[in-house]
Amino acid sequence: MKKTKISSDIEPNWQGGQKMIKGKKKESNPRPAEVETLVIIDELKERQFQLEKQNEGLIRSRAEVQAVLGQYSDLYDFAPVGYFTLSSDGLIRQANQAGAYLLGVECGEPIKQGFGAFVSEKSIPVFNSFFERLLSGEGKKDCELEFMRNGHELIWARIEATCFEGGDETRAMLTDVTERKQAVDALRKSEEQYRTLVELASDGIFLAGSDGQYVEVNSAGCQLLGYTRAELLQLTMCEIMTPFPKRDNVLKELKEGNTLLVECDLICKDGHLVSVEISSRQLPDGRFMGIVRDISGRKHAEEVLRHANKALEVAHLKLQHSLEYEHHLARTDSLTGISNRHHFFELASRAFSSAARYQRPLAIIMFDADHLKEVNDTFGHAAGDKMLVQIAKAAEAEMRNVDVLARYGGDEFIVLLPETSAKQAHFIAERIRESVSPLAITLSMGIAEILHKPVDENVERIIRRADKALYAAKAKGRNCIVTYSPDF
Repeated sequence: MKKTKISSDIEPNWQGGQKMIKGKKKESNPRPAEVETLVIIDELKERQFQLEKQNEGLIRSRAEVQAVLGQYSDLYDFAPVGYFTLSSDGLIRQANQAGAYLLGVECGEPIKQGFGAFVSEKSIPVFNSFFERLLSGEGKKDCELEFMRNGHELIWARIEATCFEGGDETRAMLTDVTERKQAVDALRKSEEQYRTLVELASDGIFLAGSDGQYVEVNSAGCQLLGYTRAELLQLTMCEIMTPFPKRDNVLKELKEGNTLLVECDLICKDGHLVSVEISSRQLPDGRFMGIVRDISGRKHAEEVLRHANKALEVAHLKLQHSLEYEHHLARTDSLTGISNRHHFFELASRAFSSAARYQRPLAIIMFDADHLKEVNDTFGHAAGDKMLVQIAKAAEAEMRNVDVLARYGGDEFIVLLPETSAKQAHFIAERIRESVSPLAITLSMGIAEILHKPVDENVERIIRRADKALYAAKAKGRNCIVTYSPDF
């Protein structure tokens, strides 16, 4: 018999048994059969103790296994994805809570339906093909199917499954991908709408990579430049854009994330240039997007308008010169070039109003050429006209800038002298009379000044007095100067 090691836990009992045997030996010498029986009894007691210890270990191990199984059961039941066990004919044998929820059935009750019963009608062909491939032993398979939950609610789920036990059992995992599917569908629809808008846009839309190579262009862009889409996608921005001012600065601004609007010329396939306006910016992924608008018509209209404006400016300038000339003619005597009678009265009226208001002096000189009629009769009217021109020039040379010389009519002239008294006007008149002496002609001159007491009502009163003084000079024998006096 194999000797069994006795644990320390039972040593006291064993030692007690030995003491009892020894005690009995003291009392009497036992027989050999009794000794052997006692040894067997001790060994049996030792083995019983060991079995009890092993039983306690098994109980603890079972409890641990049960705890682990409980944990795995919780993980299985409360997993965020659905777990299913299917038979070879697709009947659902087991499902966790998430799986039951995805199919719209009560958890914990036998489902007793085939998995395909929950697949929507349009996904049935896909499911059948999937299940056949799965049972053929090709390994783990997956696909996405549309399911009918609660008999009316459609959901999308991804199924991943593997066959076990030679195809007798299938374990499948079902993940709800409805939101992702809806997001993908929404994105697809959005992209379709975007592409439709891009294609329907009347402006050219170009998309180029960070290296300038075109990666996308719409129909309007192809039509604008005369290229096919495939031809344009072989080109770069630099190959169809002509250089324009500050081009490098524009590229730098674009790379800094700014949106820029530039005008430049693009080279068409046939080589001619088309003027365009480009609104461009760099996208977050580094690519460049540009919206290109043909502005050739606008440029042509601007050029036509520029020429029209230039022609209009020339016409306006001519009209302005014409108006100035007409205005000059309206104020100027056509023969002598000095002010005419109408213009003189405008200036004289303003000067009179100022002098009357501020009690300032103002004088008028009237004169005419003596015996001019004899010159006309002897030498002709052309000679007489020439004489009048020379008299006007001679008189104007003796006057101040503020004085006004005008042809009053026929051979009569009139002079407006602001800030001048009659006495001061006499000196001016004398200089004028002497200035014409080289012309072999004499002048008769009359002078009058403004009266403040009694006040003159208008400048015509002064002119009438100067006219009377002129006639007085003629009566005195001509070639003299007469200042108006109330005695006239």
